[in-house]
Amino acid sequence: MTPLEKSMVYLIKHQPKSQIGVLMLAKYLYLSDYVFAKTFGNKKTFTGAYTRLQKGPVPSGFYDALSSLTTKKIIKRVGHTILLSNNTVATPDISKEEKACLDKVINDFAGRSLKKVVDAAYSTEPMKNLIAEESSLGGEILLFQKLDFDKIQKHSLLENDKLDTSFIDSEEYKKSVKDE
Repeated sequence: MTPLEKSMVYLIKHQPKSQIGVLMLAKYLYLSDYVFAKTFGNKKTFTGAYTRLQKGPVPSGFYDALSSLTTKKIIKRVGHTILLSNNTVATPDISKEEKACLDKVINDFAGRSLKKVVDAAYSTEPMKNLIAEESSLGGEILLFQKLDFDKIQKHSLLENDKLDTSFIDSEEYKKSVKDE
């Protein structure tokens, strides 16, 4: 499996009922990669490049990965919902850093509306920069434009490249990100 496919399976597997909407999955991937770039400061994603589509950022290989996972009978699509073909699908082998970023997005957005997740994606530097460029062109939407992760700066509070991500599993953290 490609890194994108592994991340997709991981995200689907860790959703209630092991299912997620297509658009929500694309935004979860984007936000996970954004957290990765922001946290580990390497200005790159772990799943690949992103393209601007009508509803915002989507992994460039997203639809090919969906097709591949469907062909391999790992996932199935029911309308706009993606679910695992069966509950015995193994958790993909991903790095501790990637898992931390995927888990953070799952925990931060569990139970939230699609609008909140889309708004969060649009609030990131790559999307803000692209929206500013679109505004300078009179509001034209630059469909299929690659999103630029090169200008993402490592978060100023994270000076240590050996970040301890174990806090993500704590009950205190999980409670702190839930809506009141």
